[in-house]
Amino acid sequence: HGETEFTLRGRTADLVKIAGKRASLAALDAELSRVPGVADGVFWLPDDARGEPHLMAFAVAPGVEPAAILSHLRDRVDPVFLPRPLVLVDALPRNRTGKLTRESLRQLARAARRSSTANDAQPWQRVAASHPALPGHFPGDPVVPGVWLLELVERAAQERFGAGLRVCEVSEARF
Repeated sequence: HGETEFTLRGRTADLVKIAGKRASLAALDAELSRVPGVADGVFWLPDDARGEPHLMAFAVAPGVEPAAILSHLRDRVDPVFLPRPLVLVDALPRNRTGKLTRESLRQLARAARRSSTANDAQPWQRVAASHPALPGHFPGDPVVPGVWLLELVERAAQERFGAGLRVCEVSEARF
């Protein structure tokens, strides 16, 4: 209206603020729907998030790997808005009018967390007591040494960019 006034139109519930940045959930949903192979999808900010919030996303994408979806989103969405986690589902629980209710998204999130907890036994997520980085590090203190964290980063990078990728040198790192 002038140099010091403006009108904000739209729903404030559609805006999310993470790490000082703002985005529209509708715009994120639209970007998710542009991913080849994604038939339906939605971003959601859990209302029970503690600390710095993270968005979740649910996608109906038969035959599409989560890594392919995230790769597309990485090129088009600010990293703070990438979904953590991205959950693939058979269908989104839309009501008769085609809308997703907060409660239906809460239920999807709870089911995803239960499933994730059941899958936490993956070896790359656990530190074996025999791991060569553990002896002598933080005796009696359950702090994971940085070398193990770097190994996790290397494995994640290999999953994303190919098994041939190797970390050659880390000149400095802080944890």
